[in-house]
Amino acid sequence: MNIGIHINFNGLCEEALIFYSDALGGSIESMTRYEDTAVSSEVPEDFRKKIVHGVVRCNGLEIAGADVPKGYEAPAGIQILVQVSSVSEAEKTFAALSESGSVGFEPQATFWSPYYAMFKDKYGVQWEVNAAA
Repeated sequence: MNIGIHINFNGLCEEALIFYSDALGGSIESMTRYEDTAVSSEVPEDFRKKIVHGVVRCNGLEIAGADVPKGYEAPAGIQILVQVSSVSEAEKTFAALSESGSVGFEPQATFWSPYYAMFKDKYGVQWEVNAAA
């Protein structure tokens, strides 16, 4: 069994998955557009080049995503936790993922970690970065 993450986007899925691949050192596994599927005619014409299913693999984690043509809601109530082995790796990960986002908990030492931060990335996805103690 594998457990992954699936994130809905409001038209920026391709951009976001490329961003995550670059920021986390992953690789794009697939990017399927609505226009290449049997449901192409069910989405607005200007949405057909958007992603119906994309996958990025990062250190064993699968991040899947899709653009949602109707009823999109920004992610809420959950954060993606990135556990790293060193402060320098945490700093690098935080800098990459938080670019153009908003920081909710500034990077700092806590009682459980020498480096911990919480933030929302530029796509509205909430993250935590935690360095091993």
